[in-house]
Amino acid sequence: MEKLQTIRLHEVAPRDGLQNEGVMLSVDVKMQLLERLASSRPASIEVGSFVRPDLLPQMADTPEVCARLADAEWALEARTAGVRFAGLVPNRRGFERILKTNLDEITLLVSATDGHSKANVNKTVAEALEESSALIHEAREAGRFSRLYISMAFRCPIEGQTDPAQVLDIVRAVYEAGADRILLSDTLGVAERGDVEQLVAGVLNFADPYRIGLHMHDTYGHAVENCHAAWEMGIADFDAATGGTGGCPFAPGAKGNLATEELLDVLPSWGASCATDLQQIRATAAWLGAELLQGDPVPNRA
Repeated sequence: MEKLQTIRLHEVAPRDGLQNEGVMLSVDVKMQLLERLASSRPASIEVGSFVRPDLLPQMADTPEVCARLADAEWALEARTAGVRFAGLVPNRRGFERILKTNLDEITLLVSATDGHSKANVNKTVAEALEESSALIHEAREAGRFSRLYISMAFRCPIEGQTDPAQVLDIVRAVYEAGADRILLSDTLGVAERGDVEQLVAGVLNFADPYRIGLHMHDTYGHAVENCHAAWEMGIADFDAATGGTGGCPFAPGAKGNLATEELLDVLPSWGASCATDLQQIRATAAWLGAELLQGDPVPNRA
């Protein structure tokens, strides 16, 4: 498979990064974060998620963030330069809410195991897949780009090792449903190079590599190597979070995401490049670290 020299970076610090931090940032600070990230010119930025506030209070202000984003001149300039803004929805209710915003992309998710799916969205895999497939179609009708994440694609904290055949069945289903991009997610950060090569090879037996990407957590320091393995197989779409923030609050043991600055730093050694500005990302990572130290503690969930 031909390697694409230019990497497409999806920045997830404002959503997947902040949702698993122990503090809450104000809307003003979140807007500063988004402006800083947008100025570094990633392909896209995930600004937040439309979830129940009692489950993820860090994301309760996402509608306000989106409203302010719609009026921000810097956001218009970023869009003109090609940056797209995304938001995650766990179900139809969240989907209906995101359609009221002007976000460019809608992020959906399906867990690869029933155990995690029930814990995360209170649905079996089959039920979540049926709903997501319908929402993919509706997103396209609404003129929105769809990103579909398959979480626990390698291992689940509840069921253990994930069956690759189960993952491939899900990929095929959402691929045929028309998902614009499908992300294989190592939610626990336990996958190794061989695991990634095996799963990606299976996916590329039927899927266009342009529609496939990786979402790697870096629990054991394998995220960069795993991305490199996929890139050598023709995959060029990767998620990362500035400062390596975040994780999954519904997956015990999930550590932070692959740091954006770490991924960008290694690309020249691959012979690859990315439009995102590494120096700006490094500066934003330092700034964000300081802001997180000053944030308000997340209230205890009932």
